[in-house]
Amino acid sequence: MNIDEKAHHAARLLRDEALTLAIQEIRESATRVFLDAGSTPAAREQAHEDVRAIATFHNRLTLWGDSKKIADKRKSAP
Repeated sequence: MNIDEKAHHAARLLRDEALTLAIQEIRESATRVFLDAGSTPAAREQAHEDVRAIATFHNRLTLWGDSKKIADKRKSAP
């Protein structure tokens, strides 16, 4: 997949309502675990892993879009 295709798909995914809702629900679930004084260390660790995985996924999609912008600027630079 080339840089243009990656950027196109990343933009589509970042706008996708179902994906955004799923990510929001995962984050909210993790927040509930963090705020629950009775949650187990294992539950907190899993919630932390979930939040980090979502952040990594989101950052990768953002990177794909940013990479295209950078490549386009380099092409148009004198």
